[in-house]
Amino acid sequence: GMEEFDRAIMYHGEALESLKEELGDDHVDVAFCWHSLGSVHQEIGDQVEAFKCFQNAVSIERTELYLQSLGVCLVQMNENEDAYVCLDEALRMKTLDSGYEADDDLAEIQRNLGIIWMRKKRFDESLKCFEEALKIKLQLPKNDESEKDHKNLMNCIDGALEAVSEIFGTSHMKYARLLHQKGNIHGSKMEHSLAIEAYVETLRIYKGVHGDSHLSVANTLFNLGVSLNAKGSPEKAIRCFTKALRITTARLGEEHLDVADTYEQVAESNKLLLSYDNAKNYYEKALQVRKQATGATDLKSAAVMHELGQMHSQEGMWDDAERAFKESVRIRTIQLGQDDPLVAESMYSLGNVYKSRGDSGKALKFLEGSLRSIKSKLTGADPHLADNFHSLAGVHSSLGNTDKSVFCYDKAVQMYTEVYGKQNDNVALSLAGKAETLRSAGQLEEALSSFSECLDIRKSIDGPVPAKESGDVLSQMGDIYSQLGDATNASLSFTSALAMYKQIYGTKHQTVADVLQRMCVHFVTVREFERGYSCVKETLALQEELFGEDSTKTADSHYCLGKILYEWNDYAEAWKCFERACTIHKQKLGDTHLSVANSNYYLGCISERKGDYEAAVQYLQDSLSGRREHLDEMDKEIAENLERLGHIYCRQSEWDRAVTAFSECLKIREATRGTDKASQINVADALFDLGTALVKALDTQRSMQLFTDALKEYQRHLNDPNDVKIAQCHSCIGEIHEKTNELLKSIKSLETATGIYEHHIGTDPQEKEIRLSKKTDAFSGQAETLFRLATAKDRLGEEVIALKLYRRAMRLYKYLFGRDNLHVAKILNRLANMKGRAGSVDKAMVLFDESLRIRMLHLGNNHEDVAETLFGMGIVFEKRRDYGAAMKAYSDCLRIRSSKFGSDSMEVAQVVVNIGVVRGNKGDFSGALKSWNKALSIYRKHGLGDDDALVATVLAHQRLANQLKRRGRK
Repeated sequence: GMEEFDRAIMYHGEALESLKEELGDDHVDVAFCWHSLGSVHQEIGDQVEAFKCFQNAVSIERTELYLQSLGVCLVQMNENEDAYVCLDEALRMKTLDSGYEADDDLAEIQRNLGIIWMRKKRFDESLKCFEEALKIKLQLPKNDESEKDHKNLMNCIDGALEAVSEIFGTSHMKYARLLHQKGNIHGSKMEHSLAIEAYVETLRIYKGVHGDSHLSVANTLFNLGVSLNAKGSPEKAIRCFTKALRITTARLGEEHLDVADTYEQVAESNKLLLSYDNAKNYYEKALQVRKQATGATDLKSAAVMHELGQMHSQEGMWDDAERAFKESVRIRTIQLGQDDPLVAESMYSLGNVYKSRGDSGKALKFLEGSLRSIKSKLTGADPHLADNFHSLAGVHSSLGNTDKSVFCYDKAVQMYTEVYGKQNDNVALSLAGKAETLRSAGQLEEALSSFSECLDIRKSIDGPVPAKESGDVLSQMGDIYSQLGDATNASLSFTSALAMYKQIYGTKHQTVADVLQRMCVHFVTVREFERGYSCVKETLALQEELFGEDSTKTADSHYCLGKILYEWNDYAEAWKCFERACTIHKQKLGDTHLSVANSNYYLGCISERKGDYEAAVQYLQDSLSGRREHLDEMDKEIAENLERLGHIYCRQSEWDRAVTAFSECLKIREATRGTDKASQINVADALFDLGTALVKALDTQRSMQLFTDALKEYQRHLNDPNDVKIAQCHSCIGEIHEKTNELLKSIKSLETATGIYEHHIGTDPQEKEIRLSKKTDAFSGQAETLFRLATAKDRLGEEVIALKLYRRAMRLYKYLFGRDNLHVAKILNRLANMKGRAGSVDKAMVLFDESLRIRMLHLGNNHEDVAETLFGMGIVFEKRRDYGAAMKAYSDCLRIRSSKFGSDSMEVAQVVVNIGVVRGNKGDFSGALKSWNKALSIYRKHGLGDDDALVATVLAHQRLANQLKRRGRK
């Protein structure tokens, strides 16, 4: 501004007075100061003051620079004679110098002399001066050309044009060539309107002199077309190129390089018109011409290959793009060397092709090569360097190199900010990329911070209609908030994103459907099922309209709806949704896709609830195979699968398979244990489940340790010391103590469990209360614990207490699951045993009959629990001396146990002993001895000696049978 000039004048004035005082008025340094002061006055247009200063400088020292400045000042003051004297002397001094070089000062002298001759109407001399000035100007390097330099150059052209017009007129070839040159200069400075104006006038002259088919006309049409492209008028440009092409091919042939140049420009026009097929066709034509003319090893051929690569990339034709960029890199490297910016440009594009194809190794190689080439030529911030860092960051992210990715994104942000300022789209994109990398690495808080910073920039640069990228950022923020459990901010983010997308695309668009789907997943995750249900219904309707009923996106919505209905216990409708999702995903993605596996998981869960365990196992095994194919072996969803399979194996009494499933689940839970409470509880649950299976597999020592460990975990991480999970552990520990004959310890643990359950449900809950309550786990846990406590009391001989406890447990089971529940059958079986021991054989038989009915209803004729009831019935029939019925019951029991446990199992031996007793009681001592010999053989195989109670009993039976056999008595 003027303040700077005022300060400069003041400083120069003070320096001048100081120098005059120290060195005298005629010192050369004083002359230099006068000249500097004059230059400032000239800059602000104060020619009178400038003249005084320059005149003082010349009076002290008559140098070519001072004379030139004085002469130019006099020209601007229209003092032509004095100006000519100064400039002519400056010119002679400059050209007589032995180290003389044509420079900008010489061009300025010639230009101002041309102005003087023009004013004197000496047009020939004027033209010579202008042409000489123009010649010098055009030969000078264009590095860092200032606005003033450009203005002086245009003044040379305009001066020459004026001189030519005075000498030859405005239709002369000399005038046309100068106009053409003027158009080129305007074009180089992006002054396309002025360039077009110059070319149009040039074209008029050339056509008038040479006709429509001269090469000068073609050249001008070509340049006019280039300017029209740059001005945004590709249709007009194509008309110019077409005319130029017709002239060029007719005059020079179809294989001339000028033809290739024109083809390339037609390609550029078609790119602007978005006619990419036409553009590629013309690039290919240009390349063909260059191959025939030069072998296509020149830099222009490399540029064409680069352009073709860019277009192939835009269309996702990665193989074609790779070939084009590779050839461009090869040619440019040969012609320019490894460290040239053009080589870096093609390497960068090739690296991005590999990045898009997922070949991160090759992408890294070429992007790092491009970065090295650029950095060797550039210092400081540069947009190309920032682009390179941005792309490299994405590759490092895909390779899992989080720290390197974040470093590159930070460098990109820094450089984009220095080049464009903070509020820029590129800065926002790099921040979003950084956030995505951090999110993938599980650094959710840091990711959220980067997304928030990105969103602030987007808000400042978006217009009245927000950019899609703003909605994308909000959607991803919603996902992160959902993962962090911040349901409020997640909902706000998704809702804002949805509003933006609807404003941009309308209500019926794929992007709107996508964010609705993400909202559905969020609502399910945070268990807001009512909102999730309304959202997924809207999503499903939109996706069916946009993509059809059989699209994968529609299947995703069916799956999400199924999860909501499953949580609402509407298993019939949930089944339909999961089955529909599974069918579509299988058709579109294949049988082993993760989406199919996820639907199979829920189909398995619903089959389990329906009691169809075989189908449940098949679905869950299919789900497990699919998840293992696509997920990490330690993924929580695989653990979820194994846990569910383990529970079903328990229901099927397949204890070894249950132990295997729960063991694998525990391994995953422990390997992925985090610091959060949920993760710790998952480990405790896995310990508990494995303990439950091991109890049934008769590994009481390991199961006791697992239940003890689970109890410690629950007590450490659960907020409530009376949590039901703690009660379950005490109950299971009590059961093991009972099995190991530690009855007092058993009762202590079981009474602790009972106390916790009563804390939740009271001591005597009524049927209505139980049926309406959601505390199913507490009621069923209490029932199981009462059953176990009754068993321990019964074994201690406290039959009255045991009987009361059994009845309490049965009442709970009946209220919870109905009269025909298997738990009811189990208690009926125990009560029957008690009645049988007490001699009430008729009551015992009634209870056994009811237990058998329920068990056969649910389990069929060949289950081990049915065998247990049959065994008890056999004992009662014995006591009633109904040996035929007893033999029938024992025989059926033996058949089942032999099938389930093997013919040499301890379970079979128990039945065989009783069959021997029945035979003995019927007088069949030979048959009895045969049965007991078989039982002894089994006991021996299991390592039991004669001192074992079971063996001793059989031996006693044998002795008695042999005695009776000898006596001939029963």
